[in-house]
Amino acid sequence: MRLLESIRVLAGSRAIAQRRMLNHRLRAIDEELARLNEEIQLLGRRAALAQTHLVRQQELVSESRRRSLGFHGCGASCSSA
Repeated sequence: MRLLESIRVLAGSRAIAQRRMLNHRLRAIDEELARLNEEIQLLGRRAALAQTHLVRQQELVSESRRRSLGFHGCGASCSSA
């Protein structure tokens, strides 16, 4: 009987140790997931900012081209057109 009881105690101790190890792994995974989510959000904000910058640059290029062709938006009666 003592041998059986010793086996049960050892099995219980081993189960507790495994549960602690798995909980530790899960916490590490959760922390990594949170870090990656923050990084994804940051990259999304950077992408949105880059898109805004690109659109503005395209607008400036278009405006520059219009001006170089003499279309500056003051109307058909302008003498400089």
